[in-house]
Amino acid sequence: MKKIILCFIISALSLTVIHETGCRSPLRRPDPLCPRITTNWVNKPGKVYQLRDYHLEVNALFHLYDEGHFMENILPSGQISFRHDPSKAVNGEEISELIEGLL
Repeated sequence: MKKIILCFIISALSLTVIHETGCRSPLRRPDPLCPRITTNWVNKPGKVYQLRDYHLEVNALFHLYDEGHFMENILPSGQISFRHDPSKAVNGEEISELIEGLL
């Protein structure tokens, strides 16, 4: 019985470690061809933050932006009526402030 419990504990711990490391060796070097974004705070130049992901693409980030389409579909600042109950409405400026506070 003790051997079964010990095997269960070892299996659970090893699966947790494998899950947390993303099935990659922590000693594996980062891929130099993987796209990355690097940034830091203005008042803390020593601390650098990096985002590495193969889904970061130059075309999607920088070339697909269409300002005309963006301005056409921007959140209105006036009253926005509910889709299922047109008698009720919410102020667009309040929603914008809430969104900015969230971000």
